[in-house]
Amino acid sequence: VLDGLSNTAAMSEVIVGKEGCNTVRTGATSWQFSQAQLRGNPAVCLTAVNAQGIITSLNGNSQRRGQRWFDANIIFTGFNTVFGPNKISCLSNNGGDSGDGILNASSQHVGGVHVLMGDGAVRFVSENIDTGNSTLTNPPMGGGGPPTGPSVYGVWGALGSVAGNETVSEF
Repeated sequence: VLDGLSNTAAMSEVIVGKEGCNTVRTGATSWQFSQAQLRGNPAVCLTAVNAQGIITSLNGNSQRRGQRWFDANIIFTGFNTVFGPNKISCLSNNGGDSGDGILNASSQHVGGVHVLMGDGAVRFVSENIDTGNSTLTNPPMGGGGPPTGPSVYGVWGALGSVAGNETVSEF
């Protein structure tokens, strides 16, 4: 972890989706976009939720986020650092259980989430943390591997990278 353990998020809370839920605060997840759409412009995911936090397009799998935690599949328990805490999550509609997407840290806490840093410290991260430009994609490393260089997703993105060489300010 080249960016330092105290500057790298290792784990976070994730709301367990409830059967029939349709809001971000109850763990609902949108499945209306393809993997190509989400990778090409992550901000497309933001169009699936209205100002009240209600997801406008759901399907029968909307309650999956946080379920089957024992499965260790990223779509059930993982998170990435794109939109910021307590924002919508979007799974690709063409991936099934092995799919991917924009998977946000989420909690019932007002204003943010608890994040376990790589050094073992637990930090409360505000849902208003700087998230940079969500219309961009991080450039991948040669061969399609993980992104290298600074994250385009602001301080939140920097917390999710392990080798971006970012300086993480107070958050």
